[in-house]
Amino acid sequence: MIDVQGLRALIAVADAGSVTAAAALLHYTPSNVTQRVQRLEHAVGAPLLERVGRGVVLTELARRLVDEGRPAVLRLHDLAEVVASDRPAGRVRVAAFPTALRGLVVPLIATLRDTCPAVRIEPVEREPADATRQVRLGLADVAVVKSWGAAPTGHAEPDLHREVLGHDAVDVILPADHPLGGRSRLTWVDLVDESWAVTPDDDPYRRWLESTTGLGRSAGTVYEAAEFQSLLAFVERGLAIAALPRLGRGPLPPQTVAVPLADETAFREIAAIARTPRRDGATIRAVLDGLRHEMVEAVRVHVQRCTTRSRAAVESRSTADPQGQHDRCGEDPSRCR
Repeated sequence: MIDVQGLRALIAVADAGSVTAAAALLHYTPSNVTQRVQRLEHAVGAPLLERVGRGVVLTELARRLVDEGRPAVLRLHDLAEVVASDRPAGRVRVAAFPTALRGLVVPLIATLRDTCPAVRIEPVEREPADATRQVRLGLADVAVVKSWGAAPTGHAEPDLHREVLGHDAVDVILPADHPLGGRSRLTWVDLVDESWAVTPDDDPYRRWLESTTGLGRSAGTVYEAAEFQSLLAFVERGLAIAALPRLGRGPLPPQTVAVPLADETAFREIAAIARTPRRDGATIRAVLDGLRHEMVEAVRVHVQRCTTRSRAAVESRSTADPQGQHDRCGEDPSRCR
């Protein structure tokens, strides 16, 4: 008879790379992990871990057990969620990309602290491909992922449920004194001769931007940086412009202005991924619904910020500009998504 707890411990060693790391993953002690694997070794009548230097490696039999046993262990976890109480409770591991972690997951943790104190979110920062992989392997319960523009989201996996949380609009960020800063909307054609601050060319955002704008044919200079805050630094100094999403962006530096794009595909789609059998369990459903609520709230706060700044800008220019154009941030509240 295969010892399920031992198999779970062995899978954790395979995923984490060591007994100590597997213990942290499972919230056990290293000795607990070792004992569980030893019980499994006794059950199968063969060694499963070999000591190499100060670490361990899996034997060929162990690798086969991990590959064949993982679906069964995941299914047992799915069943545990199905038969669990109707009241949300327990640990939920959420893997999210940086701005979603900042803009959605952290606010969700704060919300659940008051509304569902029995739910404990364990966040980890991961890019979408890795976050999805973690859910697929059972290393995370929910992944928050993104895709740029109207591009297809890839091949659907029957075991993974993908739920759209919302669209995160992309704005052009300009130096405050830029000639285009007073526009209510911009098109990509308006920006063809500009210098750009963008992420490196292996980043999905960069590839989307190049396919949409023809960035590679731009007459201006192209500056590269991995973090959005670094891109804003180029704009703040008047060296370039950038096109950035709103979620997790925070208030812009005072030397910059944001102008919405007229292109209806200028957004990134934010979605949550969970294992299909677990999507309607009380705890996972509470997290998925909570993430959607935080997405709606993030849009509402952005619109509120636009409106507040617009009113202040109109009042400050009421004498010089009786027409009362919208705020210099360029974010017309009536068109915020």
